[in-house]
Amino acid sequence: MGIATTLALVWLNRKFLLKDGFPGNALGLSLHQSPWFLAGGLIAIIYVGLIAGALWPLTPFHWVPGTITGGNVAWRFAEYFGSNFTEELMFRGYLLLILRRSLASGRAILIVSLLFGLFHLPGLSGIVALNMICTTALFSCILCLVFIKTRSLWTAVGMHVVGNTLLHRVLGMSGEESVFRMTFVKRPPTRYDAGLIAYVVVSLVTIIVLIRTAGDSRRT
Repeated sequence: MGIATTLALVWLNRKFLLKDGFPGNALGLSLHQSPWFLAGGLIAIIYVGLIAGALWPLTPFHWVPGTITGGNVAWRFAEYFGSNFTEELMFRGYLLLILRRSLASGRAILIVSLLFGLFHLPGLSGIVALNMICTTALFSCILCLVFIKTRSLWTAVGMHVVGNTLLHRVLGMSGEESVFRMTFVKRPPTRYDAGLIAYVVVSLVTIIVLIRTAGDSRRT
């Protein structure tokens, strides 16, 4: 079902893009552009590493063995690939390109990112909901920018999939079952969310770097 949904979205995106005058490969999803997936994965590794590095001074920690194995991670990676690819097609595909045609790129990215944040909201409330909107919207901005910069959605897919796998299933930075588990030297501060601060700071720096290196952001 996941594969069928992804293929259907690829077809729909291509159909609507062609109808609106975009080139057939406007999403940059051809096979010869697939190495951009690896580039996105590398960006995700650096990004997650920077978040961990920013978190440590706020609340020192180390990793200990977790509860799942590499085989479990492989299955999770496959699940993330299907779900995250679908999300990229929904938010960074036709929607982003058509908004950039009529709006400044910054406004288009903000609209898409807000929608992406709200997409992750069901079932949450209060401060947890606000944190979710904040973190997912910032991540969406980064995904939009790497797509615009490389002109290939493969890059955003790679960063999305590898980033989720590392955060949630390898390093256990979200508290879920993972290969490694974070153990804090002392109890994390209660007056502020150290994890959120590290995430926001690194994300904002990443966005600034991508904007400064993106060149003409209106070109696809």
